[in-house]
Amino acid sequence: MNFLLNSLLQPFFISLMVGAITGQMVGRRMGLAQRTMMNLSRGFYALCSLLALLMISWILVMPGACHLLWSSGRRDFLQSMKITQVPLSLLTKYEDQHLICFTHVFPGVFWSIAIIVQLNKGVRTQHPLLHQVVGAIFLTISLAMMVGYYAIEARGLIYYKHDFRNISTHDASSHMFPAHEPSLTSAAVLFLVTGLLALLSILLHRRASHRRWIFRHVVLGLWVSLQRVFVVLFPFFIDLVGLDHRNPRVQKANFGDAGVFAIGILAAVVETVNVYMDRMQEKKPEGNKRD
Repeated sequence: MNFLLNSLLQPFFISLMVGAITGQMVGRRMGLAQRTMMNLSRGFYALCSLLALLMISWILVMPGACHLLWSSGRRDFLQSMKITQVPLSLLTKYEDQHLICFTHVFPGVFWSIAIIVQLNKGVRTQHPLLHQVVGAIFLTISLAMMVGYYAIEARGLIYYKHDFRNISTHDASSHMFPAHEPSLTSAAVLFLVTGLLALLSILLHRRASHRRWIFRHVVLGLWVSLQRVFVVLFPFFIDLVGLDHRNPRVQKANFGDAGVFAIGILAAVVETVNVYMDRMQEKKPEGNKRD
């Protein structure tokens, strides 16, 4: 019970819910227009594709930790970069973690590529068989990534346990929120549940429901990509207010708050898109509705 309560009271989960409610309110207040619908759809696709490309770059180019599996000079290279936004251990901790790399990190490349393919309207309408095949692969990869996440948790490699082990889990957890022990359990559970509901919806031929759940599933994976963007940007503002972003306590708070901001923003975006698309669907003649 305490574990469940701790997960639900996390700033991460609260940000997700506030973002989702905000997005639904915005989606309901926007005036209905086909052009707006088109712009929202294209904007959502562009945002998800950009974050997916960032994730691919992070894993395959730099500074993805699993590079260390095949490049002995990667650690020296990272040290020479003098990265100050996060501890070096956060970028090197998977150097001997083959299970995590091959069930969580590397599958993220194919998962991200699948997003770019699956959310493309041309692929969905002109190549339905490809859409179905890639969709099945996409959700299979999602399940595999959950195995990798469990291994990360079980081996104590979550950032606040591993990379800031000299700081109490409750301490320096955020710049804005009360002291708490961070937890990503709610994100992992929702990632799994939304994926399963998306699968169930399409098996029941409920296309609008499938679209809602798959959009949510996508942002529950891509938030880590947006988090990395904020981790890079936050130090510029942190230093302006007199804090030293190189301080481990500040780094820990930055990393946690970056995730909170990322999931809140993406939750607001996805619910705005979902609600608006639902309203446009309801506006169609009864025979043209697809759910």
